[in-house]
Amino acid sequence: MSCFKLPMSLCKRIQSALTRFWWDAKTEKKKITWVSWDKMTNSKRDGGLGFRDIQCFNDAMLEKLSWKLLEDPNCLLARILKGKYYYSYEFLKCAAPASASQGWRGLIVGRDLLLKKLGWAVGNGESIRVWQNQWLSTTGSDSPMGAVEEQFSSLKVKDLFHSKTTAWNITFIQKVLPGYEETILSLKPSKKRGQDKLIWLSNASGKYTTKMGYFAARETKENPEHPPPEMDMQWNKEILSSNTAPKIKRFIWKAVKGALPVGEHLATRQINIDPKCKRCGEVESTMHLLFQCEFAQQVWSETPLWRPINFSVTQSVQEAWHLARKALCLPSTGIEGELLAPWICWNLWKARNNAVFNERRYTTTKTVVKAIVDCKEWASAQRTEAKRNRKMQIPRSKQVEGAITCRSDAAWKANIKTEGLGWSFVKNG
Repeated sequence: MSCFKLPMSLCKRIQSALTRFWWDAKTEKKKITWVSWDKMTNSKRDGGLGFRDIQCFNDAMLEKLSWKLLEDPNCLLARILKGKYYYSYEFLKCAAPASASQGWRGLIVGRDLLLKKLGWAVGNGESIRVWQNQWLSTTGSDSPMGAVEEQFSSLKVKDLFHSKTTAWNITFIQKVLPGYEETILSLKPSKKRGQDKLIWLSNASGKYTTKMGYFAARETKENPEHPPPEMDMQWNKEILSSNTAPKIKRFIWKAVKGALPVGEHLATRQINIDPKCKRCGEVESTMHLLFQCEFAQQVWSETPLWRPINFSVTQSVQEAWHLARKALCLPSTGIEGELLAPWICWNLWKARNNAVFNERRYTTTKTVVKAIVDCKEWASAQRTEAKRNRKMQIPRSKQVEGAITCRSDAAWKANIKTEGLGWSFVKNG
């Protein structure tokens, strides 16, 4: 995957294997795929699970190899490939001949993708063409635009310096690039006339990483079937980073995504079952099961919370969960903060499954008590684990009496292009 461009058919076969692994409990039985693979490959921030899109990940790995050739042109691999494929050309401009190997074709694919986010950090200005290269910013693609006089069409950045220095020639810049004067003057060329340097614009450090390359490939992937990210919910904060058990997080995620096998969803998949709620006879949706059914409403009313929750004002599972997760428990429960709501939802689901599959109907009181017990057991286990981890921490080394410690910090405000630096010296003892 890191050396060759995988065929689309192979990427789909790998994706299919991953999909079946995630949804199927047993290899001999295929279960319903409730959420599409495209949605699951969205980042957790955008409501997905962060699974890797195989094609984009393959591209990111090829970009990494291309970056290696650019960053270290004297390495053995670069010298061998240069002698065979681009002896008379630059790597950024060479092509793949008809006789090229699959490895070189993969490298060219990675190179072409890399070019979309490649820019220059100004050193001595000898390698950067003013009108053709991206050099005005180290964080995004930006190059001068507009009508160009023929005499200035082949300018390089070094021509914008004063003679024999790397100090900007303000008068010449105002003449040639009047609209970019402020931007250009904010750039700091190398005072020692170091070489111009290629940088990866999607990373603040300028270094290419496979992780950042993957996310860039996801952003630029043109696929009309990809829905826009669901940005109206803070998925990380409200679900995936909440203080509860991992299985509960996955359950709440499925509930909000409409991926629970309730009657309404099964009916839409042409499953021949009665879609009605086993308790009240209404159509069983996720919203109904967890928040609107008379049984669910009674469970929530018996839950020891600071104040009751009015789910009648909510129109979706997402809105209802937004209210439920903020509910605070009474101190008498022994449960801190907002821990209980996920366990109430989980036990409503378990009570439903017992009623459907085992014909056992739990009372509202038993459901609430079971949720409280489960929550307290999990919280107690977390405290025990935290104590164990604290014992394993390596103590900080003792400060030598009479020695001086220097503490420093720095900050940069991009909007006003101003930096700050502060430090303090403290004598120990």
